[in-house]
Amino acid sequence: MEKNKDSIDIWWNGGAQTSQLLYSGEVDMLPTWNGRAQVAVDDGAPVKLVWDGALYTYEGWTILKGTPNADLMREFIEFAAQGKQQALFTPHVAYGPTNPSAFEYIDPERAKVLPTNPEYLPNMVAVDTDFWGAHKDEAAERFETWLLS
Repeated sequence: MEKNKDSIDIWWNGGAQTSQLLYSGEVDMLPTWNGRAQVAVDDGAPVKLVWDGALYTYEGWTILKGTPNADLMREFIEFAAQGKQQALFTPHVAYGPTNPSAFEYIDPERAKVLPTNPEYLPNMVAVDTDFWGAHKDEAAERFETWLLS
């Protein structure tokens, strides 16, 4: 990163800023959430999403210990994890479904913009959540120190 530091003009600090940077065309490359980027692409921003080398991670559901609705929550999670149900979200937001069977229900044109498309995953890198959970504070401090140097 040291050799590229002088070439970096903007360090964004919020998702809305990434969208604006994509619309304005003032950056050559930008790491951001694909959902924000896809909205910009759909609105005509002069950019393209590239999946080779992209980072991915999964989100999940949590049931609070002791909740009186635990059984209902388990039922909801089982329902929400079904591929057919996950496919229903994809026309509205470009985050990819976690259940691969969802692609049986997704329009092939829409599937082209989803990060969990089976064609893209082999060229993507899974985020090591155990590593980042243990080292995020240290990494953030090192980055801030480097950035200010």
